[in-house]
Amino acid sequence: MGYTFRFAQETDYEEIAALNRQIFHIHAKARPDLFNLVETPLEKIQYEELLQTEHTKVIVMEKEFAAGILGYAVLKVKQTPDKPVLKPRRTVYISDFGVDERIRHQGLGSSLMQHVVSLAGQWEADFIELSVFEFNTSAVRFYEKLGFYTKSRRMEIRVNNESD
Repeated sequence: MGYTFRFAQETDYEEIAALNRQIFHIHAKARPDLFNLVETPLEKIQYEELLQTEHTKVIVMEKEFAAGILGYAVLKVKQTPDKPVLKPRRTVYISDFGVDERIRHQGLGSSLMQHVVSLAGQWEADFIELSVFEFNTSAVRFYEKLGFYTKSRRMEIRVNNESD
């Protein structure tokens, strides 16, 4: 079975929003102290802004000869700031990545990531980066299996013990 990849269009909003909702609900359930469980975490206006933002691309994955988006990735091309202490580097940052929960664990995420790696190479990126929550152990294992490693760690401590 083959897959095709393309840049997202405005008409893809409903399908991408549905996939985004699946991923967001995982986060909202695991971290209710951070997220409100809303029905539409990706509003249409936010989606349209993504499509129009310079250096940002939304990629969709579809089954060859079939309708329907199976997965998507939001990619942001970044250049290090011009500071003497930083070496110049071009990075593709994956701000969103997801495959339909009904068809996970079938290699689609790996195929989508291979396409992202290919695009990053075409865009002359030095690295691909992403963020993943510690609670999301299946995502951590998935990214590590693909060769990603921890570059830094963001930590927190609660100072206000009032209920949320």
